[in-house]
Amino acid sequence: MARREQFTSSLKCPKCSAEGIATWEENENPVHSGGALNKTLESLSNGFERGLGKDSSGDTEILCSKCKITVSS
Repeated sequence: MARREQFTSSLKCPKCSAEGIATWEENENPVHSGGALNKTLESLSNGFERGLGKDSSGDTEILCSKCKITVSS
């Protein structure tokens, strides 16, 4: 089984400027998953929530809890 690596990305709402962190996990080596990194959203700072869809890069959609708009990670 492939090892999983954890990393964080900064979040900032374009409307209200709320800031936070998203924690992601992905395969250490894409060879173990047929070339895909299989990135998974593990956690979000307070003030942000998972959306129901995917963002433009195919990752889990992240929303500002206050504004209910998509936030880029």
